Amino acid sequence: MSNSPELLGRRYRIEKKYSGDGYILSKATDIVSNDRTVGIKTPSDAVMSNESALAKFVKEVELQQKFDHPCLVKVLHFYKQGEIDSRCHLVTEWVDTTLDEVLEEGDIRRDVAIGIVQLIIRGLVHLHDNGIVHRGIEPNHIFLSSNYSTVKIGNFGNAVKIGYDQTFPGRPRYEAPESYDPDWSIDQRADVYSLGFVCYELLIGKKKFQAQFPEIYGEKDVTVQADRWLHWHLDPERRLEKLSSLNPDVDERLSQIVAKMIEKDPRKRYMDLQEVAGAFGSSNQMLGWREEIKPIDVTS
Repeated sequence: MSNSPELLGRRYRIEKKYSGDGYILSKATDIVSNDRTVGIKTPSDAVMSNESALAKFVKEVELQQKFDHPCLVKVLHFYKQGEIDSRCHLVTEWVDTTLDEVLEEGDIRRDVAIGIVQLIIRGLVHLHDNGIVHRGIEPNHIFLSSNYSTVKIGNFGNAVKIGYDQTFPGRPRYEAPESYDPDWSIDQRADVYSLGFVCYELLIGKKKFQAQFPEIYGEKDVTVQADRWLHWHLDPERRLEKLSSLNPDVDERLSQIVAKMIEKDPRKRYMDLQEVAGAFGSSNQMLGWREEIKPIDVTS
């Protein structure tokens, strides 16, 4: 048996593999480009044999390829089915960890949490400026360097153009209520809502966040969990406890900002993330990269 390392496309040396939700995720070394570390996402056999799931993945990649922004995970290469083997392979820049993994390790300081949110806003504003709603903002889709100085948004599988008017059949953990209303066109306020939930969890920690939803996190069946999330978001009477009452480091003003981000009625939310940035009181600092990055064509 050969002990030679596995090479993808005679270029990427596979260092470690992880099992994902329908995908194989690999950490690899680019032996052609100064031994740069990269990430590789490969659909499982089940996804490759499902025409609809495979088409969704390819569409996600094609959209992600259009963007080159410091707060969005960059596509480095996409091998289509048949170029190397019977599968397709998405190669992206490598980022050390996910926000979900960071939250698993323990609580984050308030200033660090706000810094992470600021960088997420930068990436989302670039998407919104180009007519795209990410519609999948949650800790598993936020990637960070080990010192948190780099924050990038990934997983574009649920992204749609602003004005999308079909209901969303996906994962409802942080999904805005209007995503399930066929009479409502999706706009950037859906990302405001999801980011509000991420901000809430960052500011109180994972354990206190999960304690807000005992009927959801007490359930082991993920299908039942998803159904209960859906009912929570759609019930106008269900509200999160005020942040300032859960974390003494969160002042009343910050608590009110996050509460407005997660208003269930989109008409009561901030209109966009520029408003959110202004509410945080540091919009110039947060959006300073906007003028340096040209808009791109997302019409095709």
